[in-house]
Amino acid sequence: MTETPLDPQVSRPLRIPWKAAAMARLRLINRFSSAAVLGEAPVAVNMTSYGHRLPTVWLAIESIAQGRVKPQRMILWVDDEAFDVKNYPQLLRLQHRGLEILRCEDLGPYKKFYPYIRMTEAKENPPVIADDDIMYPAGWLGRLYGAHQQYPEEMVALRCHQWTLADGGNTVAPYSAWSAPHGFNASFSNFMTGAGGAVLPRALQERILRDGKDFMKTCPRADDIWINVEALRAGVRTRFVSSKGLTYISIPGLQQKSSLHSTNVAENGNDAQIRATLTSEDIRILAGEAPVID
Repeated sequence: MTETPLDPQVSRPLRIPWKAAAMARLRLINRFSSAAVLGEAPVAVNMTSYGHRLPTVWLAIESIAQGRVKPQRMILWVDDEAFDVKNYPQLLRLQHRGLEILRCEDLGPYKKFYPYIRMTEAKENPPVIADDDIMYPAGWLGRLYGAHQQYPEEMVALRCHQWTLADGGNTVAPYSAWSAPHGFNASFSNFMTGAGGAVLPRALQERILRDGKDFMKTCPRADDIWINVEALRAGVRTRFVSSKGLTYISIPGLQQKSSLHSTNVAENGNDAQIRATLTSEDIRILAGEAPVID
């Protein structure tokens, strides 16, 4: 099984107009719609953005707002002290329709969930994490929320890798050697990747709240690693949810410019941060369910 692609599986000459059409549609909606971005689903979609991404983050937010299921809260976290929403007319229009834009300290990618968990003390609607460089399909939140309703004690995610061990199960294999899970199931071996979105259950939130900013010590630039390790420590399995029928569209120019992606994946930064974060007890938990390679 391959991981859910982030773009339509068509040739580049077709993909370019596909993206242009999707962006044009969202631009028209943003300019003329007065419909609320919020709805009845008792979850809080959280996102963060910064720098060169801020002018286009509205595309990700607007795409979620066009979903068949809408959240009770949608929050954009910003750490730039000079940020003024009046300089971003698309975000200003979304704010008028219910988007919350909240300030927080600079916690890198952790801004998309840690400030919310700290603000709510892990006692309010569960956070749904989303990335700022993707236009999400209409059924995205409905699929996640439906899975959360069915499995409220698990972390549900639409994209996953699989923790993979080596050396007879005593060490973690290089990230580049991991594959997607074999089937849609719940397991400690499922490694949620945040680009597809995930719902963080109460027990996981409480663990994250308890450990505070310990992530800054071992994996300050890899929030996915911290979330997945904290899930292990909280006894929370991750459920890989079918994404059949959902098509994500990456926002042009952002993924190529992502320093996090370059450092964590292309330059093998994930491996160093995984080694710094995992304990022998974490590996013992994984050994019960994760595959082992030579």
